[in-house]
Amino acid sequence: MSAHFHLWCKETDEATETIAIVGDKTFPRIEANALSAFLLYHFTVAPGAELKIVELDGYPDLKERNTCDSLKALEQEIESIGDFEGYEKPIMLWTESNYHEFISREPGLANMLRDFEDRASVWVKK
Repeated sequence: MSAHFHLWCKETDEATETIAIVGDKTFPRIEANALSAFLLYHFTVAPGAELKIVELDGYPDLKERNTCDSLKALEQEIESIGDFEGYEKPIMLWTESNYHEFISREPGLANMLRDFEDRASVWVKK
């Protein structure tokens, strides 16, 4: 049995995985780049928004919702079925493979993140 918990922003309806429980082991499951980009983006576009750690499949407001990990797929879905009564946009999941696409909605942040990631690492030995 396993459970996966996500850091979820209700205001933007986006999430990133943070904790996994597999069998009797609980451990952080942080994709550091995705998490830092998620936090940077959300504190910029939704300052003060509440972030919750939730199990998407078990949280009452979210358990019937779909998830999506691509802005293009979301756009195509909205074009094809977004007009139907009762349609709810999927929760956007930030991952290591898509965080650059998601943060690119805020060009200044995307450029800042790329500059940071492209800098050479410096380790100081004492």
